[in-house]
Amino acid sequence: EFDAAAPIASPGGTFDWRSVLVTPPGAFFQMRSDRLMLLSRGGEVSWAGSPVQDTLALYPDIAGVAFVRDLDQVAFACNNAAGNDGVLLIYDLSNQQWFVDTIGAKIDAITEYQGRLVYVSGGTVFLQDAAIATSAGALPTIRLETASLRPFGPLGLGDVLNVKLLGTFLGNCTLEAFISYSDGARWESLGSYTVTIADASPSVLDPTGIALGMVTKEWVPYRRTVDRFRLRFDVTSATN
Repeated sequence: EFDAAAPIASPGGTFDWRSVLVTPPGAFFQMRSDRLMLLSRGGEVSWAGSPVQDTLALYPDIAGVAFVRDLDQVAFACNNAAGNDGVLLIYDLSNQQWFVDTIGAKIDAITEYQGRLVYVSGGTVFLQDAAIATSAGALPTIRLETASLRPFGPLGLGDVLNVKLLGTFLGNCTLEAFISYSDGARWESLGSYTVTIADASPSVLDPTGIALGMVTKEWVPYRRTVDRFRLRFDVTSATN
């Protein structure tokens, strides 16, 4: 039997049934073309997809969604209105963080198989790698973007002295940092680094530091006193 129906305070309902997925935190659904919402187990509706609103507006057609339990991630297969390009919106439930994977073609279907993400594009089945590749050419182009940060309180001002990024070295790449003081409306480049094997410090897994070593880079913003800021990091694979 179904439980008795109960009213839920929500700004809207489901825009596309293909966007609906039930996960441990609750049910995800697309409320309108640029909004991904989360209906919690307690019956509260929140705007979970606000950090990827602009991307979803460009790729509003959700072909499907999958929950990769082994990685604790939700993946939305999104296509543009023309139907010739697609992206994967990945939401990490553990860290509550969004990632965008560019596909460059329409995504026809998506699912989870044996703990790995699988999608179909142009009649070809693509299966997520079982292990991390460490060659330079294996690195994809990655963009990491934070939400707007207000570490000084809603009405306070403070100084941003520096920005540091700690990562794991998997191959040669170019790493560029950006900062926005306008909630992502305008970005300012803080400069870029060419990261090579020489930048990777030894790690427990690889004492030589050639792969899986830790890399730390630092940037100093030109503007220090702010009330809020947002950060973005672009990682581009090297060609050699």
